[in-house]
Amino acid sequence: MHASYYGPPLRLASDARRFDVSPAWLSWVGAAPALALLADVGVEAIHVHDVRTANRLRAGLGLPPGDSAIVSVSGLDDRAAERLAQAGVMAAGRGGTLRLSCHLYTTERDVDRALEALSR
Repeated sequence: MHASYYGPPLRLASDARRFDVSPAWLSWVGAAPALALLADVGVEAIHVHDVRTANRLRAGLGLPPGDSAIVSVSGLDDRAAERLAQAGVMAAGRGGTLRLSCHLYTTERDVDRALEALSR
């Protein structure tokens, strides 16, 4: 299943399962204040923070800097995702690669925890 995330073919189910998504009513309640906060902070300031945090993570992993808040790491041992989870760091494993994303709420301590977990 996870191999189907990237690339074609991307198709909806041919039967009624294509409609198996309910409206996310509760998340809509939080959307207005969340969007207001993002507007107050500013998209450019958020981008700068996110990329700076991701580049700190990249540097700790020996990767070159980038211009994205997403850090993809491959070549890790099989327990890397488990160690991250135990450290309270969320990462997505896809196609043999771990994907970590930095955002406005990501702190330097979060990056330190990820680096500590991946160095074990």
